[in-house]
Amino acid sequence: KTQMASTNNQSETFAAGQCVFIDVTAESQASLDKGQITITKEADAPGDAVNVKKGPPLFVKAALASLAISILFYVMVFIYLGVSSNQTGYTQNLEIAVVNLDDGIIGKAFVAFARSLQAGNGLPTFNVLSSTSYDDARNRVADAVSWGAVVVQPNAWNNLVAAFQTTDNTFVTSSAIQFIYDESRFPTVVASRVSGPVRALITAFCQNISASIVNKMGSDPSTSASVSAAAVSAPRLLSQPVWFTENNLHPATVQVATFGLTVGMILLVVFTWSSWMATYGMTTPATPPATLEEARALFLARFVVITWITFCISLSFTFIWQALGANFPSAAAWVSFWLVHWLNMVNYGMTFAAATHILTFQKAPAAILFMIIFNGVGAFNELSLANPFYQWGWAMPMAHAVMASRTIIFNGRDQLGINVGALAIWAVFMFFVAFFTVPKPKPADQSSSDASAASS
Repeated sequence: KTQMASTNNQSETFAAGQCVFIDVTAESQASLDKGQITITKEADAPGDAVNVKKGPPLFVKAALASLAISILFYVMVFIYLGVSSNQTGYTQNLEIAVVNLDDGIIGKAFVAFARSLQAGNGLPTFNVLSSTSYDDARNRVADAVSWGAVVVQPNAWNNLVAAFQTTDNTFVTSSAIQFIYDESRFPTVVASRVSGPVRALITAFCQNISASIVNKMGSDPSTSASVSAAAVSAPRLLSQPVWFTENNLHPATVQVATFGLTVGMILLVVFTWSSWMATYGMTTPATPPATLEEARALFLARFVVITWITFCISLSFTFIWQALGANFPSAAAWVSFWLVHWLNMVNYGMTFAAATHILTFQKAPAAILFMIIFNGVGAFNELSLANPFYQWGWAMPMAHAVMASRTIIFNGRDQLGINVGALAIWAVFMFFVAFFTVPKPKPADQSSSDASAASS
């Protein structure tokens, strides 16, 4: 029995295999409680000696940990916030197709107006196309080639002239131009960068050309009589002879969607993480696995448990959406929404499993930071409005889960095959990463030695 004095930097060496009892004083007990006494095994030391030495003070460890966390926080948050730091500067990456099907003044005037608009300064790029079909323009928007399309309808000018000549008060002035967009593609981006700005531009164009047409026809002797007659029988022709209609292909009418596809997605990550950590803790056997095969069998059992838990959570998530106003177009859409988020959560679970195997159980919670940050880049931001550095965000699993959700609840562009395929690839990939990173159990004698050291 060896009694150690409580002096600083005490180090005492014992022979290998010697059983050592340390008579702990009150002061050294406090050091033990604070983790300031460590037991180390010297490599290749004569006699395989064991040293008992005092570690660095607790406040030093705390200071170093705080510094490391602060640096990690800075890097991660800088990356995430940087994706949306200059959206105005990248708005020119959003294309608005311009299709002129009118051979008259209105069509030619709008083409000239569109070409005069300079890309940048917060405006999308107006691309004048040679398309000869309204359907071509609509399909470009539906297929996500263009963010919007402005179509000047066939015979817009001739129809307006005919209406003046006949003083037709039933003439629909808004039939001249149609503005097409798809709100379901990214509701907040469409509202702030597409529908709002383009609507304002078309409104200004219609007001200016309407005033110009009325003044020109009123001052022309050949048409002034028609203008005077229209003032009596068709006053609407004089107030706004040229106007436009809007065609929102898939309105984003589900109010819960904004937070459901942002905060809701983060909550799925958090619940998956907590479920995995609970599963890991509850399924840890009293006797650690003795072989790699046993360790992998234990992982497979945990995989079954976390798969069932995420199955139930994703089911609850779908019920919440339905209760808060998400009117799924069909039972198949309801099931698809549920399965998309279940598959996504399985991927999260396997990612946390791999983190647990690589980083150890105590350090694995750090992975939740990376999961939210790197997945949120593509899921919560339109990367067309970001620096090219961030284009990898399209590949992250949460981005595909969000895009699939928009397709289902808004009945938007059908790309479920791509989204579900990407989620399946991620889930399978992370399963194999987790499986092959299961740590190999230490030899029994080494494990016993380590356990004894930890106990001491």
